[in-house]
Amino acid sequence: MELPARARRFRFGLFEADLNTSELRKNGLKVKLQEQPFQILALLLEHRGELVTREELHRELWPADTFVDFDVGLNVAIKKLRDAIGDSAENPRFVETIPRHGYRFIFRVEEVAPGAEESRRSGKTRRRNAIWASTLAVVGALILVLVLNAGGLRSRLWGRPKASVISSIAVLPLENLSGDSTQNYFTDGMTDALTTNLAQIGDLTVISRAAAMRYKGNSELPGEIARELHVDALVEGSVVRSGNRVRIAAQLVDPATNRSIWSKSYERDLGDIIMLQSEVARAIATEIAAKLRPREQALLSRTVPVKPEAYDCYLRGHFYSYRESATDNEVAIGMLERAIALDPDFAPAYAELADAYRIRFTQFAPREKQWEEKAFQAADKALSLNPDLAEAYVARGFLLWTPSKGFLHKEAIQEYRHALRLNSNLDEAHHYLGNIYIHIGLLDEGIVELQRAVAINPSNTPARARIGVALLYQGKCEQALAIFQSNLWEANQTLRGYQMGWSLFCLGRTAEAFTTVDEYLKKYPEDEGGLLSSMQALLYAATRKERLAEAQIRLAQKGRDFIHFHHTAYNIASAYALMHKDGLAIQWLQKAAAEGFPCYPIFARDPNLANLRSDPRFVQFIAHQRKQWESYKAAL
Repeated sequence: MELPARARRFRFGLFEADLNTSELRKNGLKVKLQEQPFQILALLLEHRGELVTREELHRELWPADTFVDFDVGLNVAIKKLRDAIGDSAENPRFVETIPRHGYRFIFRVEEVAPGAEESRRSGKTRRRNAIWASTLAVVGALILVLVLNAGGLRSRLWGRPKASVISSIAVLPLENLSGDSTQNYFTDGMTDALTTNLAQIGDLTVISRAAAMRYKGNSELPGEIARELHVDALVEGSVVRSGNRVRIAAQLVDPATNRSIWSKSYERDLGDIIMLQSEVARAIATEIAAKLRPREQALLSRTVPVKPEAYDCYLRGHFYSYRESATDNEVAIGMLERAIALDPDFAPAYAELADAYRIRFTQFAPREKQWEEKAFQAADKALSLNPDLAEAYVARGFLLWTPSKGFLHKEAIQEYRHALRLNSNLDEAHHYLGNIYIHIGLLDEGIVELQRAVAINPSNTPARARIGVALLYQGKCEQALAIFQSNLWEANQTLRGYQMGWSLFCLGRTAEAFTTVDEYLKKYPEDEGGLLSSMQALLYAATRKERLAEAQIRLAQKGRDFIHFHHTAYNIASAYALMHKDGLAIQWLQKAAAEGFPCYPIFARDPNLANLRSDPRFVQFIAHQRKQWESYKAAL
């Protein structure tokens, strides 16, 4: 596409654009518009009604050596263009955004014939133009009323088009139109908040933030994304923050047509951001005809103000919490502690801080007990401020299922279930509920919850991996291995190496199991929790290398304080069973069961424990485990 010829004039609404002089006028008065926005306007007018892609704008208007990021520069230029011609929710829409693809001019455009400028200068022409402008203003006002459906006029005249049923939705990453990339954390926070608010609607399945974030900056059409996420509709939009003012523009996109079926802009002070987020969610719920129960209406109507500085710190802490490295966790804790210091009544910050503390003591500092106490205090404070905050119940569920608390299975399960009653779309609540089910031997129930987590968040790789764990415990080793091999995630690599090694051993591929565990130990020599060392002990015991097995058992015990040490204990028990050291094997089995892993089905079928089956102590142990397992099934 070439730049349009400049000797042309277009009229739309009260505006005239003279491409010959690069001039924009409104009712004869010059409207200030910088060069780049005007060039964009020229392209849109020249190809009015047609899509002008971002790639075409980049190629035609952006110098290769510019120091300004294209996306940032284009967003700023489009905003300036819209500001100049009044393209907003309150005024006729001239420029339509085609999500992630480009723009097109959709208002009625008249091309002014050559010589019209001279005739327009006559008094007769000016009067005619005044009449034309007035008429067009009335028509424009009518169009505006119809576009906005004010008072339901459009619906009364033509009837509302019948929309397909929307029962599932994804909020795609909102665009940062502030022209400042350092505000990305703020825009991501708005995406999270809108996702969370919509997820509180029980009849609506909402894809998680993590799954949607992979489409940030993606050029796929909405229909393609919707098919990949298995949703009926998409929410897209943008955020502009200027000081303590925030503007959110949101639109609901029909994937079948790739068109917007609803759009609106909202602007508030940052202190009213909670109210703004709820208002957007309620508007979308209304548009898709979602049925809101009284409790859901109450949740979406909460208008608790928050201090702007505190909210900013909360969003920064939330941003770093997602990264789950030791350094980022430290930054997150610092930001969230500052948020509650600035606003002691801000419940979401306490819930987020409880989770950051939990990550600190379970993953990075298990021997520093103060983090666990602080986590409980933060979760309790969040619930005292807002008893309906689902994320706080998830945090408490995590905290009740730790070594220091003795892995309170039933109590933690109740916390997760309560969270899901408040928000059935929390994939982590489904994930960790399924994880506990697996640990206590409710394997089928665990798989169901984990599948729900993956349906909400297809990028939840730990949940997907735990489906493999359940299959492994059921003896479906081939299926389990396929999941472990195809399912990659960054965190907890020692856990993945152990699972890979065990599934290979289960299939009789002992040499491959040795190689896999050795490779993981070289990459992750810290071996947090002793999982890899204990797996090596099991492999050495199976190949009758008892001295090496004993050495690895001693090494593995360095992981006693870590949350998943019960798996290490089970591996040690299995190694002792293979070495015919029955007393030690039963002691370690009892330890594994008492410290978080009372998984009767694996105890009952694991061939590694075959040497113990006739031992009266094991018979008594397995009978107790079965009774406990049956009580779990009856109660849960």
